[in-house]
Amino acid sequence: MKIKKTVTAPLKWTTAMKLLAIMRESENLAESRLLLALGFYTGLRISDILKLCWRDLENPILNIEEQKTGKFRRIDLNKKLQTIIQQVRLTIQPFDTNQFIFKGKRGPNKNKPLTVVGANNRIKQIFERFDIQTQNPSSHTLRKTFALRVYNINQRSEDALILLSEMFNHSNISITRKYIGITQERITNVYLSI
Repeated sequence: MKIKKTVTAPLKWTTAMKLLAIMRESENLAESRLLLALGFYTGLRISDILKLCWRDLENPILNIEEQKTGKFRRIDLNKKLQTIIQQVRLTIQPFDTNQFIFKGKRGPNKNKPLTVVGANNRIKQIFERFDIQTQNPSSHTLRKTFALRVYNINQRSEDALILLSEMFNHSNISITRKYIGITQERITNVYLSI
């Protein structure tokens, strides 16, 4: 039996930023706001975001060993992301910087990192609550939004695809192109131009 992959789509950057701004108004969404912001601004896989502790975000540079690849990655945190981190930290006021930022809420998972399934459910609920329309919302939406932003601010260039391919550890840029939906966009444009 062949397993069908679910395709997700990125958000427009303006939509992602509006969502983060709206979420700031609800203190009970502070943790979820930080989850989304880390995905939008760093492009990290959700498994790497979920293992972060408060101490990891004390400096403007995040050094992380990627769980999937085992490779070390240095991420200079954008000023806007640093502001969100400070706002959320003030709201949540963690008592221990060694605790996970994103924790399970119930049962045996309390005080353990939130699961990927839990994170995806949270993302889907947030998108539904704020009527954010996208194809199959999940943690991949955050990563793809980051990738599309990098691609767009670099004039949709091949260099941007090469950079993203390296950042995401893709074996070639055609995978990166497909990952952010450029291949399908080109195919659609061919049909529409006929």
